[in-house]
Amino acid sequence: QALQWAVEGLAKAGTLSIIGVYPPQARHFPIGLAMNKNLTLNMGNCHHRKYIPRLIELVLAKRIDPARILTQVKPMGDAIEAFKAFDRREAGWIKVELHPQRHGSAGTAGEEQVKDAEQGLAQKRELAFAARAVGSIEINGSFYALQTPERYADWAAQTPEGFVFSVKAPRFITHVRRLRDIEAPLANFMASGLLRLGPRLGALLWQFPPSFRFDAKRFEAFLAQLPHDGEQALALVRQCEPRMHREGYLDLAPGTRLRHAVEIRHESFRSPAFIELLRRHGVALVVADTAGKWPLLEDLTADFVYLRLHGDKALYASGYSEEALEAWQRRIEAWQQGRQVPDARLAEPDQLAEGGTRDVYCYFDNDLKVRAPYDARRLLERLGLDRDLAVRPGQPPAEGVLP
Repeated sequence: QALQWAVEGLAKAGTLSIIGVYPPQARHFPIGLAMNKNLTLNMGNCHHRKYIPRLIELVLAKRIDPARILTQVKPMGDAIEAFKAFDRREAGWIKVELHPQRHGSAGTAGEEQVKDAEQGLAQKRELAFAARAVGSIEINGSFYALQTPERYADWAAQTPEGFVFSVKAPRFITHVRRLRDIEAPLANFMASGLLRLGPRLGALLWQFPPSFRFDAKRFEAFLAQLPHDGEQALALVRQCEPRMHREGYLDLAPGTRLRHAVEIRHESFRSPAFIELLRRHGVALVVADTAGKWPLLEDLTADFVYLRLHGDKALYASGYSEEALEAWQRRIEAWQQGRQVPDARLAEPDQLAEGGTRDVYCYFDNDLKVRAPYDARRLLERLGLDRDLAVRPGQPPAEGVLP
């Protein structure tokens, strides 16, 4: 019926583009009417064979990681339930990978330990290991798809007391909607379960694309909608779409507070008006080291600092030298003590915004060559924050360290 309406509604010599998936049983199309109106028809998928060889090259060179688009990874034994969840369009079920389960002859305990050592840490234990090697992790999957209350609760349960998660906000709000008509998406994000992190909830990261320019009116409206405590967040949760209503979505840990940080990538944000706007709403400006590709601003706009180190020589790839880590150490220590560094790169030079002590969240995103965990640990050691960490990146955990 939709195709019939489309053909009837087009002017003569128009173009009809057909998207979606039609089964072989769909055999009815008003071909006569389309020919009489001299329409041009477009349909079909993109030319996969043209792009696949180049994509394979990029994957092999580790320039792109296709696993980043995955929102669920399940064993093959869960295939039926996984397909049901996908078919119901449940939150977080967008790109799903089913892992084949390996079967083989049973070996001795010693043989199994050798296999574990050769294959690396089991995936289900990776978070527990990482949470004892560093003090905080930035959740990136939430940028691509809404997670679930069960998943957030599970992450919290796997980490020790004092561990902190920062959560990257959905690109649907920042990149797709571009801050327009975001009331429902914002409520859905708050209802996705992040409040179940409780005291382990750090800051929410709002990253904007390089094409997004500073629009004072739009940004003001956006910042005014952000909740800063649990009750404000819960009020938003109650406005979410019915599809988000699932067990635990209204759970709220006592004393929950929400901090927000904004990462910008367009020169138009190098503006005193933007800095004043962030300060008025208590939102942090992300200090982003991007090897010179995007603005690096160090204006202090909140009671905490959010630092993202993407690589100082090559974006997402280069590691940090001891000299570079020492420079960031000096900055972090100054910010923690409520001071601004003398050589700070500022959009508003006249406002150093010195004041009380500040928390500093620092994340390494130079992960193309797996430098991030090692650089993070070296910086923690420089800051004297490694004393309570039980394991080191790249080394197997001692017996009994992991739950």
